[in-house]
Amino acid sequence: MNEHLIKSALRANEATLGFHWIYDREYLLALSQTQSLLNQAPAKEHYEKANLSFFAYEQIDQFTVQGHILKWLFKAVRENKNLTKDEFKAILLKQFMPGGHYTSYTESYIKKMVYNELAKGFNQPIIPMDDDQLPAFIPYMVFKWLKSNEVEVDVLSKALEFASLFTNRKEYEDYFKMLDKIIETTTVSDIPGGLKAAIPYAPKDQQENLKQAFLVEDSEFFIKNYSGTACNYHEAISLIYYILIHTRGYREAVELNVRLGGASADRVMLLAFLYTYIEINSEEPDG
Repeated sequence: MNEHLIKSALRANEATLGFHWIYDREYLLALSQTQSLLNQAPAKEHYEKANLSFFAYEQIDQFTVQGHILKWLFKAVRENKNLTKDEFKAILLKQFMPGGHYTSYTESYIKKMVYNELAKGFNQPIIPMDDDQLPAFIPYMVFKWLKSNEVEVDVLSKALEFASLFTNRKEYEDYFKMLDKIIETTTVSDIPGGLKAAIPYAPKDQQENLKQAFLVEDSEFFIKNYSGTACNYHEAISLIYYILIHTRGYREAVELNVRLGGASADRVMLLAFLYTYIEINSEEPDG
């Protein structure tokens, strides 16, 4: 099976980890004038010099939490294309439960998952899984990859089923349909055209923000008024739109993503996945 789609996302996550959760764009821009921001180990000194940042990962982490989740789901589905949601939940709990293998930074949706699993044994109230970050896109990427290898799978159904491990928010279904449209219609020679055609599939309250990505040149103005750079899915998708429209090439897109800061290493996985899919779709057939 062609593994390039997922490995591209993982490589981008690893390459961007060094400046993940630095929100000081002026600092990142100045630093980018003297060195590449890609493939750098997280260094506490950068986080201390930046005006707004959150230092969570050490050099040994290699991936963010979401990068690890993508790696684990990819491995599990590659080994068993009929993997169930409960089987994947067991894989995650083996990593994150007390005494588990994973010992680095843990995000809120994982803490809720672990709490709920422990709470069941003590008849305690269950916390709703209402996350608004990007882990719900991980099942979409993995099952889209699986289908690209001519395996019969209902991507939307499986993505929503597995995404429910992290969230109960309904907007993800609209975003999955939007991503499908981007993948179906976008080529490297006309990325803006494909992105524009996909906007009607996005959540209605976010469509204007996506449209503004075509109209606003200044990244600072766009971030302040139409996206942001934090962890939630609305901010990430709008900013991915802006990056794809205002760059010409995969590396340029990944470099701009890290320079704009915030949740860059998680956001870049979906960005890299989309760009790689677009490149594959744009390849001339043999003969």
